[in-house]
Amino acid sequence: PGLLEPIEAMEKNLLNALLAALERSRTAHGTFPYTLGSRFEYGALAANGQPLDYGGEGGGSGRAVMGEYVLYKAGRSRTAQGAQSHTRLKLAIERFMRFRPELVKLLGNEGLLIHDFKTNNAYAKYYLYFNTYWTARALQELPREEAKPIARSLAGALLWEQKADGSWLDSQEYVGPSYGTAVVMQSLDILRNILSD
Repeated sequence: PGLLEPIEAMEKNLLNALLAALERSRTAHGTFPYTLGSRFEYGALAANGQPLDYGGEGGGSGRAVMGEYVLYKAGRSRTAQGAQSHTRLKLAIERFMRFRPELVKLLGNEGLLIHDFKTNNAYAKYYLYFNTYWTARALQELPREEAKPIARSLAGALLWEQKADGSWLDSQEYVGPSYGTAVVMQSLDILRNILSD
């Protein structure tokens, strides 16, 4: 046996264990918790005054895209018959797109940081842009006829959020427009490629 075979076997076992843990952490509504066993249930009020559960379907919608993307790329998004399927990935993308407008309304366009554990608010615009980037990445895995309408909608939303100086502000308190602009530009490049096919 080769010198690296035991290491490769260990890495494969570790990766499989991590993927299995990710699968087990999927909630009943298809999202992934921020932390397992956390005493915090992150929530805040949506624009309509109703609770928007950031640990649940609303706030967890961006993490759902990343979780399903990882599982899909690892070949672990299968139908009952065992065939690889993009169904869960598409549902996660659609869920994020459904909740994204509420998150944008809540955060506003001034880099509002809602990270106050005393009031159980734990969301910020840089999370929104991070999740948007992974949604753009995940859209690349869908058939183009399914991805294009979502890509068009997401690109339009991002352009609407752009500041007058051409930037995207992710927070006042941290890096300002640097991160937001960089990650949105990457997202728009991916979306442009989807739309140009």
